[in-house]
Amino acid sequence: MTRIDIEAIRGVNVDGVIKSLLEKNLIRIVGRKEVIGRPFVYGTTRLFLDYFGLKSLAELPKIEEFAQQDMLLDVKLASGEGEITPLSKEEEEQLQIGEQNAHQQDP
Repeated sequence: MTRIDIEAIRGVNVDGVIKSLLEKNLIRIVGRKEVIGRPFVYGTTRLFLDYFGLKSLAELPKIEEFAQQDMLLDVKLASGEGEITPLSKEEEEQLQIGEQNAHQQDP
């Protein structure tokens, strides 16, 4: 999922939430969506599954289960709009350097 996908579901800005989940290693960047802007695509980690006591992502409830009957869920998840490409080695290295610098700056 991209940040915009998550914001569409939650209805609020999720920059802080994503930063926190990344810092806790509950999610990771798995690629970029091939649409304008090439946003990062986030995926869960093994730690996420362990933390929530799940054997696989198949055990998660479907997103539709969270939507009330009188609400329309206007989110296109896994709709095939734009393909996801893995990060290049250079992009992965840049992310790792950025993460290391961020950790060094934290008091």
